[in-house]
Amino acid sequence: MTCSQQFCTLKALFFFSFFSLCMFVWAEDTLPDTQEEAAVSETKQDSDEKQETADDPVTDVTSDVDTDQETDAEEVTATALYTHSDTNGLIIASGKRWYLEEYDHLGRPITGTMWENGTITAHTSWIYTGDSQQAEKKIYTEADESTETDYDSSGNCLSEVVTDNSGVQIRSTRNTYNERDLLLETVTEAGETMNRIVYTYTDADEVSKKEIYRNDMLMSVCEYTDEDNWTETVYKDGRIILVAIYEDGVRKK
Repeated sequence: MTCSQQFCTLKALFFFSFFSLCMFVWAEDTLPDTQEEAAVSETKQDSDEKQETADDPVTDVTSDVDTDQETDAEEVTATALYTHSDTNGLIIASGKRWYLEEYDHLGRPITGTMWENGTITAHTSWIYTGDSQQAEKKIYTEADESTETDYDSSGNCLSEVVTDNSGVQIRSTRNTYNERDLLLETVTEAGETMNRIVYTYTDADEVSKKEIYRNDMLMSVCEYTDEDNWTETVYKDGRIILVAIYEDGVRKK
Protein backbone atom coordinates (compact mmCIF):
# COMPACT_ATOMS: atom_id res chain seq x y z
CA MET A 1 0.00 0.00 0.00
CA THR A 2 1.41 3.41 -0.96
CA CYS A 3 1.82 6.29 1.50
CA SER A 4 -1.07 8.06 -0.26
CA GLN A 5 -3.33 5.04 0.16
CA GLN A 6 -2.34 4.71 3.83
CA PHE A 7 -3.13 8.37 4.37
CA CYS A 8 -6.58 8.00 2.76
CA THR A 9 -7.26 4.87 4.81
CA LEU A 10 -6.43 6.71 8.04
CA LYS A 11 -8.63 9.65 7.06
CA ALA A 12 -11.50 7.34 6.16
CA LEU A 13 -11.18 5.52 9.48
CA PHE A 14 -11.22 8.82 11.33
CA PHE A 15 -14.41 10.09 9.74
CA PHE A 16 -16.14 6.69 9.95
CA SER A 17 -15.36 6.61 13.67
CA PHE A 18 -16.59 10.17 14.03
CA PHE A 19 -20.02 9.49 12.57
CA SER A 20 -20.40 6.14 14.33
CA LEU A 21 -20.00 7.87 17.68
CA CYS A 22 -22.27 10.85 16.97
CA MET A 23 -25.30 9.30 18.67
CA PHE A 24 -23.23 8.30 21.66
CA VAL A 25 -21.86 11.83 22.01
CA TRP A 26 -25.40 13.27 21.73
CA ALA A 27 -26.59 10.98 24.52
CA GLU A 28 -23.59 11.97 26.63
CA ASP A 29 -24.41 15.66 26.23
CA THR A 30 -27.91 15.13 27.65
CA LEU A 31 -26.68 13.76 30.96
CA PRO A 32 -26.68 16.21 33.89
CA ASP A 33 -23.16 15.36 35.09
CA THR A 34 -20.93 14.15 32.27
CA GLN A 35 -17.22 13.48 32.14
CA GLU A 36 -16.86 16.53 29.91
CA GLU A 37 -18.54 18.80 32.49
CA ALA A 38 -16.36 17.36 35.22
CA ALA A 39 -13.28 18.04 33.10
CA VAL A 40 -14.37 21.64 32.52
CA SER A 41 -14.95 22.10 36.25
CA GLU A 42 -11.54 20.63 37.04
CA THR A 43 -9.89 22.88 34.45
CA LYS A 44 -11.54 25.95 35.99
CA GLN A 45 -10.37 24.88 39.44
CA ASP A 46 -6.79 24.44 38.17
CA SER A 47 -6.99 27.89 36.56
CA ASP A 48 -8.14 29.43 39.85
CA GLU A 49 -5.30 27.73 41.72
CA LYS A 50 -2.75 29.02 39.19
CA GLN A 51 -4.13 32.55 39.59
CA GLU A 52 -3.75 32.31 43.35
CA THR A 53 -0.13 31.22 42.88
CA ALA A 54 0.51 34.11 40.49
CA ASP A 55 -0.68 36.55 43.15
CA ASP A 56 1.89 35.24 45.67
CA PRO A 57 4.67 37.88 45.91
CA VAL A 58 7.29 35.16 46.40
CA THR A 59 6.43 33.13 43.30
CA ASP A 60 5.05 35.82 40.98
CA VAL A 61 8.47 36.68 39.55
CA THR A 62 8.64 33.27 37.84
CA SER A 63 5.13 33.29 36.36
CA ASP A 64 6.25 34.63 32.97
CA VAL A 65 8.88 31.96 32.36
CA ASP A 66 6.75 28.81 32.58
CA THR A 67 7.05 27.17 29.14
CA ASP A 68 5.51 23.78 29.93
CA GLN A 69 2.83 22.91 27.43
CA GLU A 70 0.53 19.90 27.66
CA THR A 71 -0.04 18.28 24.28
CA ASP A 72 -3.45 18.04 22.64
CA ALA A 73 -3.22 14.24 22.77
CA GLU A 74 -2.65 14.28 26.54
CA GLU A 75 -5.56 16.65 27.10
CA VAL A 76 -8.02 14.48 25.18
CA THR A 77 -6.64 11.19 26.53
CA ALA A 78 -7.47 12.29 30.08
CA THR A 79 -11.22 11.80 29.38
CA ALA A 80 -11.05 9.65 26.23
CA LEU A 81 -14.24 7.88 25.13
CA TYR A 82 -12.68 6.32 22.03
CA THR A 83 -9.10 5.57 20.93
CA HIS A 84 -7.55 3.84 17.94
CA SER A 85 -3.93 3.52 16.86
CA ASP A 86 -2.01 1.67 14.15
CA THR A 87 1.14 2.16 12.09
CA ASN A 88 -0.48 5.09 10.26
CA GLY A 89 -1.45 7.17 13.26
CA LEU A 90 -3.58 7.74 16.31
CA ILE A 91 -7.18 8.82 16.91
CA ILE A 92 -8.51 9.95 20.31
CA ALA A 93 -12.04 11.19 20.98
CA SER A 94 -13.56 12.73 24.08
CA GLY A 95 -17.08 14.12 23.80
CA LYS A 96 -16.98 16.79 21.11
CA ARG A 97 -13.18 16.90 20.99
CA TRP A 98 -11.20 14.76 18.54
CA TYR A 99 -7.46 14.44 17.98
CA LEU A 100 -5.84 12.86 14.90
CA GLU A 101 -2.08 12.23 14.79
CA GLU A 102 -0.45 10.95 11.60
CA TYR A 103 2.87 9.03 11.42
CA ASP A 104 5.49 8.82 8.70
CA HIS A 105 7.03 5.58 7.39
CA LEU A 106 9.36 5.47 10.41
CA GLY A 107 6.47 5.66 12.86
CA ARG A 108 7.23 9.25 13.85
CA PRO A 109 4.39 11.74 14.44
CA ILE A 110 4.46 14.35 11.68
CA THR A 111 1.10 16.11 12.05
CA GLY A 112 -1.50 16.43 14.79
CA THR A 113 -4.94 18.00 14.35
CA MET A 114 -7.47 18.89 17.05
CA TRP A 115 -11.20 19.23 16.29
CA GLU A 116 -13.81 20.65 18.65
CA ASN A 117 -17.48 20.76 17.69
CA GLY A 118 -16.47 19.85 14.14
CA THR A 119 -14.03 22.75 13.77
CA ILE A 120 -10.23 22.52 13.68
CA THR A 121 -8.92 24.37 16.73
CA ALA A 122 -5.21 23.50 16.69
CA HIS A 123 -2.61 21.94 14.43
CA THR A 124 0.85 20.55 15.23
CA SER A 125 3.66 19.57 12.88
CA TRP A 126 7.01 17.96 13.69
CA ILE A 127 10.21 18.22 11.63
CA TYR A 128 13.07 15.71 11.79
CA THR A 129 16.60 15.33 10.46
CA GLY A 130 17.41 12.06 8.72
CA ASP A 131 16.16 8.94 10.51
CA SER A 132 16.31 10.49 13.99
CA GLN A 133 13.32 9.76 16.22
CA GLN A 134 13.87 13.08 17.99
CA ALA A 135 12.12 16.02 16.35
CA GLU A 136 14.32 19.06 15.88
CA LYS A 137 11.35 21.41 15.54
CA LYS A 138 7.67 21.51 16.51
CA ILE A 139 5.20 24.07 15.17
CA TYR A 140 1.95 24.41 17.12
CA THR A 141 -0.76 26.66 15.66
CA GLU A 142 -3.97 27.83 17.34
CA ALA A 143 -6.57 30.39 16.32
CA ASP A 144 -4.71 33.41 17.66
CA GLU A 145 -1.04 32.41 17.83
CA SER A 146 1.65 29.99 16.74
CA THR A 147 4.46 28.44 18.81
CA GLU A 148 7.69 27.21 17.23
CA THR A 149 9.92 25.06 19.44
CA ASP A 150 13.47 23.88 18.66
CA TYR A 151 15.08 20.84 20.33
CA ASP A 152 18.59 19.44 20.57
CA SER A 153 19.46 15.79 19.87
CA SER A 154 18.69 14.88 23.50
CA GLY A 155 15.17 16.33 23.32
CA ASN A 156 15.97 19.40 25.40
CA CYS A 157 14.02 22.51 24.48
CA LEU A 158 16.51 25.03 23.09
CA SER A 159 14.11 27.80 22.19
CA GLU A 160 10.45 28.65 21.92
CA VAL A 161 9.02 31.57 19.95
CA VAL A 162 5.35 32.58 20.11
CA THR A 163 3.91 34.83 17.39
CA ASP A 164 0.44 36.17 16.63
CA ASN A 165 -1.45 35.63 13.37
CA SER A 166 0.33 38.53 11.69
CA GLY A 167 3.76 37.13 12.56
CA VAL A 168 4.51 39.62 15.34
CA GLN A 169 6.49 38.04 18.16
CA ILE A 170 4.64 37.83 21.47
CA ARG A 171 7.37 36.24 23.54
CA SER A 172 10.46 34.09 23.18
CA THR A 173 12.31 31.70 25.44
CA ARG A 174 15.80 30.26 25.09
CA ASN A 175 17.46 27.66 27.30
CA THR A 176 21.09 26.73 27.94
CA TYR A 177 22.26 23.31 29.18
CA ASN A 178 25.55 21.84 30.36
CA GLU A 179 27.24 18.69 29.08
CA ARG A 180 25.05 16.59 31.41
CA ASP A 181 21.83 18.08 29.97
CA LEU A 182 21.17 20.08 33.13
CA LEU A 183 19.36 23.38 32.58
CA LEU A 184 21.71 26.25 33.39
CA GLU A 185 19.77 29.29 32.25
CA THR A 186 16.36 30.25 30.91
CA VAL A 187 15.76 33.64 29.31
CA THR A 188 12.22 34.74 28.42
CA GLU A 189 11.49 38.01 26.62
CA ALA A 190 8.04 39.55 26.18
CA GLY A 191 7.77 43.13 25.04
CA GLU A 192 10.16 45.21 27.12
CA THR A 193 10.39 42.60 29.88
CA MET A 194 13.18 40.04 30.10
CA ASN A 195 13.11 37.33 32.77
CA ARG A 196 16.22 35.27 33.40
CA ILE A 197 16.62 32.25 35.68
CA VAL A 198 20.08 30.89 36.52
CA TYR A 199 20.53 27.44 38.10
CA THR A 200 23.45 26.13 40.15
CA TYR A 201 23.89 22.43 40.93
CA THR A 202 25.65 20.24 43.47
CA ASP A 203 28.11 17.51 42.49
CA ALA A 204 25.13 15.14 42.65
CA ASP A 205 23.31 17.21 39.98
CA GLU A 206 20.77 18.53 42.48
CA VAL A 207 19.71 22.19 42.27
CA SER A 208 21.47 24.13 45.02
CA LYS A 209 20.54 27.66 43.97
CA LYS A 210 18.07 29.41 41.67
CA GLU A 211 18.48 33.10 40.88
CA ILE A 212 15.70 35.06 39.17
CA TYR A 213 16.30 38.34 37.37
CA ARG A 214 13.90 40.75 35.67
CA ASN A 215 15.47 43.18 33.21
CA ASP A 216 18.87 42.27 34.73
CA MET A 217 17.71 43.24 38.23
CA LEU A 218 17.85 40.50 40.88
CA MET A 219 14.35 39.60 42.05
CA SER A 220 14.85 36.49 44.19
CA VAL A 221 17.30 33.79 45.21
CA CYS A 222 16.33 30.30 46.32
CA GLU A 223 18.99 28.30 48.17
CA TYR A 224 18.16 24.60 48.56
CA THR A 225 19.18 22.13 51.22
CA ASP A 226 17.19 19.59 49.22
CA GLU A 227 14.07 19.67 47.06
CA ASP A 228 11.77 19.97 50.11
CA ASN A 229 13.78 22.46 52.16
CA TRP A 230 14.96 25.84 50.96
CA THR A 231 15.20 29.54 51.74
CA GLU A 232 13.89 32.17 49.34
CA THR A 233 15.11 35.74 49.52
CA VAL A 234 13.09 38.36 47.62
CA TYR A 235 14.61 41.64 46.47
CA LYS A 236 13.27 45.01 45.33
CA ASP A 237 15.53 47.72 43.94
CA GLY A 238 18.53 45.76 45.16
CA ARG A 239 17.28 45.51 48.75
CA ILE A 240 15.96 42.46 50.61
CA ILE A 241 12.23 42.82 51.31
CA LEU A 242 11.35 39.25 52.30
CA VAL A 243 13.00 36.04 53.46
CA ALA A 244 10.82 32.93 53.31
CA ILE A 245 11.91 29.58 54.81
CA TYR A 246 10.37 26.33 53.61
CA GLU A 247 10.53 23.03 55.47
CA ASP A 248 9.13 19.85 53.92
CA GLY A 249 7.67 22.03 51.18
CA VAL A 250 5.70 24.20 53.61
CA ARG A 251 6.49 27.84 54.29
CA LYS A 252 7.45 28.34 57.92
CA LYS A 253 8.44 31.97 57.90
